[in-house]
Amino acid sequence: MYADELKQKVTQLKGIGRETAKALSRIDINNVADLLKHIPRAYENRKDLVSLSEYRKGAVNTIVEIIDQDYFGFGSKKTLKVYLKDESGIATLLCFGRNFLSRKLVPGKKFYLYATFEYKFQELQAS
Repeated sequence: MYADELKQKVTQLKGIGRETAKALSRIDINNVADLLKHIPRAYENRKDLVSLSEYRKGAVNTIVEIIDQDYFGFGSKKTLKVYLKDESGIATLLCFGRNFLSRKLVPGKKFYLYATFEYKFQELQAS
């Protein structure tokens, strides 16, 4: 890349139209150089596995199996509660406003989970 290419407006890049350029300008990204210097505010390490028992160290990154589902609340405020386990323990996942996940998070299914957990109401929870 040449120095003069760094001065090009972001609209010269493929896939960046007027609306995206307007959104980028709100965070002071107007040219290619600004875009290259933009640093993410956070980084998630999803390479290393962290079990449920190590939740105090930060985010959990593990393979879990769905044990069961339940709901709490009633009417339109009903919330899905999913019970899950890994090799080190059991936890719950609270799905506020996401009751449609009951069709995807069925008992017996395994998947990768990356979430921050807290110990509340006598159980390990992520929401």
